[in-house]
Amino acid sequence: MTLLDAGIFIDLFGIVNHMIMNIQANLSVNKTKAEAYQLWRKVEHYPFFLKHISNVSVVSDTVSEWSIKIPNEIDVFRIRVETVMDEVNEHIGWQSLPGSQMESVGNVKFTDAGKFGTAIHVSLTYHAPIGELRGPISKLLNETFEKLVKEDLKNMKRYLETGEIPTTQGQASGKN
Repeated sequence: MTLLDAGIFIDLFGIVNHMIMNIQANLSVNKTKAEAYQLWRKVEHYPFFLKHISNVSVVSDTVSEWSIKIPNEIDVFRIRVETVMDEVNEHIGWQSLPGSQMESVGNVKFTDAGKFGTAIHVSLTYHAPIGELRGPISKLLNETFEKLVKEDLKNMKRYLETGEIPTTQGQASGKN
């Protein structure tokens, strides 16, 4: 069964069940804690480097609405997120609000890494509806989503350090 088949299965049968996805990632950026913090604090910039987030609408200083793409674009979940912890240049924490299509909680911590700039630790937990698809499908979805988030964090690093995300899109593939 492919992920697309899984999406159709969920839609057809309306099975309600959830899978918890926990993702931990660490990276360092050649920027100060203040520079790294400022980029993370501006949630409206997330779609530039976090490709699994397709849109962010800022509602207030602490509330925003995110559209999150599921791998292979099976579906898009909309969540309303509140910043629940904000220690300038140190730590940002958030959680989804009631009524969101997916429950989420996360945080990012910034630590001085000396000559290496800033160490960033990201922790994300998504409570995603997936139906009664246990075992291989849920494991595959979690691994795929984790890979996507980690690639997004590399994009964030590139964006923070260079102001752009290198891409091969539009370039010749070298194939005849």
